[in-house]
Amino acid sequence: MLFHATSKLNIRYLGILNLSSGRTVPICSQGTHMITKNSIEVVILKCPYQNWKNPDVGLHLNNMFSLKLEGYQKEYKYGVLPFDTTDFVANHFLVYEKTSTGQTRLVSALKSTPYHYCGPFHLEFNGIAMLKHGNGKPEHFEEMNAIIDDCMAKSRKLAYYSSWTILPEVRKDKQCIALIKNVVSALTYLAHVDDGIHHLIGLGVPRFKTDQYFETWGFEPILHQGKPLSHLYIESYSDVEVIVMQLKEYSALIKEKANLFSDLWEDRTTVGNPLDLSRFEDDLKKKAA
Repeated sequence: MLFHATSKLNIRYLGILNLSSGRTVPICSQGTHMITKNSIEVVILKCPYQNWKNPDVGLHLNNMFSLKLEGYQKEYKYGVLPFDTTDFVANHFLVYEKTSTGQTRLVSALKSTPYHYCGPFHLEFNGIAMLKHGNGKPEHFEEMNAIIDDCMAKSRKLAYYSSWTILPEVRKDKQCIALIKNVVSALTYLAHVDDGIHHLIGLGVPRFKTDQYFETWGFEPILHQGKPLSHLYIESYSDVEVIVMQLKEYSALIKEKANLFSDLWEDRTTVGNPLDLSRFEDDLKKKAA
């Protein structure tokens, strides 16, 4: 059984209403079953470190690690490591699918690492770490630090959004990809707004055209003196070319998708509680002094 008994699993399998005919229709098919909007279950996994005693945490982490290994090893050489220490403190957005055989599988996953979660664990913010991995130039660090400073000055929550993976088997069907992209778009908006996070840092990968897709959410290349920063090449990911991007305001399109898939959000399963920063109060006071 994929979900522990304490998890809420509310799976509907009705299809999407075809407004012209009044009938429900499948979104996409995989093998002998169909994936529909109503066969999807959204799980929000909060800060695994804090919630480690919850038996569901290890279960979902294992599912996520397995998916990311399978997904990244398909595209990059053996040795790629699509997770790190921040996976234990970040929030994870997981998209599960109920198959026609009654089994449940993880089909997509993303990670959101709030900036204010890194300091208490003495972790370098991913936005800075990835510049080092990509041999960023001084202007890359200058602009990233300026963004961080500006967010801190305005008490505006900042997060690094990364590690989007889709199950390779599902990628074979264009309709499945379209459905999952729409769900992920909605989840990106709804989950971050729910956490009060309105500024995101991320990487667009031209090879997969994710930079173009992220732009539909509101992402844009980070500028230096009015021009986009030069692209980076991440050695640990086979020197893949990436564009350093930020989202300062969510687009109208992503809000529309959030409205379309709001029922999935309302029926979500949340595993664990947000990081309790009060437990680090003494350390945080020392750093501020």
